Amino acid sequence: MTKKERMFDLVENWRKSALSKKLFCENHGVNIHTFNYWITKTQNEKTESGGFIRLQPPSFDSSYEITYPNGVKLCVRSVDLATLSQLLKL
Repeated sequence: MTKKERMFDLVENWRKSALSKKLFCENHGVNIHTFNYWITKTQNEKTESGGFIRLQPPSFDSSYEITYPNGVKLCVRSVDLATLSQLLKL
């Protein structure tokens, strides 16, 4: 087992345990600063190896209708309030 594999296993075991980092490191004879380094490495590797993830677009089922004093109507459907606010400022 390589050092990387051993440290990744330790990090995984710590995450599953209810122990603090300090106590876990003391029990396993690991320097806490070294352990923090490997925690960061595991997080970075998960991020890099994850590839693409599916994102669901937000669903906005609301519609807004604004009638101006001159009779002009503005109808906006499926838009969030922040976007509507920006449109009204134009």
